Amino acid sequence: RYGPDIVEAGGLDVFAALDLSLQRQAEQILREGVERVSPLLQGALLAIDPLTGDILAAVGGKDYTRSPYQRAFHAKRQPGSTIKPLIYAAALEKGYTASSLWDDEPVTYPRNEVETWTPRNYGKERYGTLTLRQALAHSNNVVAVKVLDTVGVANFVQYAANLGLPLRFPNDLSLALGTDEVTLAELVLAYTPLASGGFRPEPRTLLRIYERRLNNWVEFPPA
Repeated sequence: RYGPDIVEAGGLDVFAALDLSLQRQAEQILREGVERVSPLLQGALLAIDPLTGDILAAVGGKDYTRSPYQRAFHAKRQPGSTIKPLIYAAALEKGYTASSLWDDEPVTYPRNEVETWTPRNYGKERYGTLTLRQALAHSNNVVAVKVLDTVGVANFVQYAANLGLPLRFPNDLSLALGTDEVTLAELVLAYTPLASGGFRPEPRTLLRIYERRLNNWVEFPPA
């Protein structure tokens, strides 16, 4: 926006949304957390204010000097069961409630002309009839797939897109188990409406810039 000559013209004062204390804590927590699992493991952490979209902390790896890749914004990973709350939210939009009853009896679905798929719970346990709230608490795979099937994969893909979460598999019920790949930033932003009363802010890294030579302020309000 300003070019390198701005340095010679007096420079800028840049006010970032980043919370330095939170950033330091995030770097330490990520480093200690992943090294407890494996010294070779990498990770990412992103903290966003759900009301303003301010990015308060962003860590893209254990050590920037050794691996500068910013995983929080660029690395695509399977979200796994973190996709389930969004599927249930789509069901609520369709008129279901947290008390709606679902059975986790396994069901077999056709995958193609010769293959079928029977989703199971993680430990192959069965709970019987559950409310939607209970199914979410148990991270029940079978109910999640049934809910997605009822909502409709295409409808959920559109619902996720409205939350800013791009999904690429519009015809696959395995979406209920988080088989598509998204970035951490996309997933965190998709969650913000759950914490802000339905409002999804745009991510914000800068609050304001002061151009010294012109004595001019540029504001970046929440969007």
